[in-house]
Amino acid sequence: MSSRRVWLGLVWLAVSLTALVVLSWAADLDLASLGLTFRSIPVWWFAAMATLNALIVALGAMKGSHIIKHMGEDGAYIPLRGALLGTTMGTLLGQILPMQLVTPISRAWAARAYKIRPGFAIGTSILEQVFEVITLGLMTVFSLFLVVKLVNGAPSRPFCL
Repeated sequence: MSSRRVWLGLVWLAVSLTALVVLSWAADLDLASLGLTFRSIPVWWFAAMATLNALIVALGAMKGSHIIKHMGEDGAYIPLRGALLGTTMGTLLGQILPMQLVTPISRAWAARAYKIRPGFAIGTSILEQVFEVITLGLMTVFSLFLVVKLVNGAPSRPFCL
């Protein structure tokens, strides 16, 4: 790993920690009680959540790579490593900036190394977002159906499909 990447990683870590401290201060959070809360959560739970988050980012990168490959311009292809870089950067920046804006831009930045036009990379990210909105809409309708079913029926046992 190059020293430039190490420094870049350290800079992002510093920016993230600074943002966390500033947000905590602005929200008037007591860092001592927050620390106690974090210590009360089992380590295996943090590990499980970190693993699931990493899997979600990896699946998003695979989806982006697949869309670029199959909508490709003249054999456009971004390997998983490049797609993972763009998706991870977008997810990280999306913690402090609008995710729908930074993910396409960071993916376009990562795609440059593979001779993929930025406009094409951004367009494929926007296409992904359309699929995500449709999926979230369907999940919302399904969830509303379950809530109405539970409230109206008020079953005495857990609701099962």
